[in-house]
Amino acid sequence: MDDILTKKYQIAKNKLVLLDYDGTLRDYTSHPDMAIPSASLIELLQTISVKPHTKLAIVSGRTTNSIDNLFQRQPFDMVAEHGAIIKQNNYWTYLLESSTYWKQVVSKMLHVFTDHCNNSFIEEKQFTIAWHYRNCDEHQGNLFSSQLIAELKILATQFELKIADGNKVVEVSDAIPQQTLVNNMLFRKQFIHPVVF
Repeated sequence: MDDILTKKYQIAKNKLVLLDYDGTLRDYTSHPDMAIPSASLIELLQTISVKPHTKLAIVSGRTTNSIDNLFQRQPFDMVAEHGAIIKQNNYWTYLLESSTYWKQVVSKMLHVFTDHCNNSFIEEKQFTIAWHYRNCDEHQGNLFSSQLIAELKILATQFELKIADGNKVVEVSDAIPQQTLVNNMLFRKQFIHPVVF
């Protein structure tokens, strides 16, 4: 597989490199604010971003503020909240409209689980809301996350929500294919056959 990707990258006239941040470029930490990119990672990303006919974008579920704090004044593009917001040429563009009613309902549910599951916490973003349990007792965290997902599935049909069962996190968002929006609205206009990693 690596050989195939390398060959495609080498022969591609225009290259699009989409790199996930948390869990890929940077290991998970006990709290998202602690996952700061190393100087060597920044240097590597800068090297990739200045290569001819290459477009680099960091893809993340993080908020725009969080991404800006991590990658201040970097030359590459950024994708926030799993594709709901994109940054090109240092300007953020919103691809979705924010909906708040479902978040109020989900937030109340998440607070109940946070009260009962020690060391869990809620991260609210503009388009998503996440319940983190990476700092919890493993058995307790897995038990509560399974219960939470079961309850969220009932709300998901009512509000057309997407539930993502991630690495020690349950994230809820509008059921809109956000990554598809990013690809169609931005990158595929310039890259007929993008090489995506």
